[in-house]
This record gives sequence, structure tokens and C-alpha cells, in this order.
Amino acid sequence: MNIKSNKKVLAVIAVLSFVFAYLYDKWKYNTMWERCQASDMAR
Repeated sequence: MNIKSNKKVLAVIAVLSFVFAYLYDKWKYNTMWERCQASDMAR
């Protein structure tokens, strides 16, 4: 593998990890929000 293909692989990994982190944050926020709503309705 030469340096150019290495850079491409690194770029793909960076984009994938960024998308994964974004989706995970959204999912975590949504589950927290649903839990807060559920506890508010329980009161």
C-alpha cells in the first residue's frame, strides 16, 4: 500500500467514526429524553 491509499483508508475511517459518534449521541439523547418524559408522566 502506498501513502495515497493509506490516506484514503484513514479518511474513510475518520468519516465512519464521525458518523457513528453522531448517531450514538443522537440515540443517547433520544433515550434520555424519552426517560425524562416517562418520569414526568409518572408523577
